[in-house]
Amino acid sequence: MVFQGFTGSGKSYLACALAKQVGTHRYRTGDVRMPRLEEEWQQAVNKPLGKQKLLRKYTNNRVLVLDEWLLDPSGAELTRFIFELMERRHDAASTIFCTQYKQSNWHARLRAAA
Repeated sequence: MVFQGFTGSGKSYLACALAKQVGTHRYRTGDVRMPRLEEEWQQAVNKPLGKQKLLRKYTNNRVLVLDEWLLDPSGAELTRFIFELMERRHDAASTIFCTQYKQSNWHARLRAAA
């Protein structure tokens, strides 16, 4: 699911409300802002099995909210990590993207990061 709109339009609020509702049915949910995910990833790179643990942390959520998606450009390594995370979640869990950018602009922004 994608919530796209201007700053302050309620994207994060709606996404977190959906995740909270899923949580009431005893499913595991999570939300992370992209700057925080990047910090966690940078810390994980320097630890043995750190990247694998971080992947498991976010793969195991039934619903994952990625807030501030593509707001800032990310490096190639982080982009590959996010692609691996999405691949592991595909057909197994739901992801909600909160972004200011139309989906038609995602490819260019992701390519710029690589």
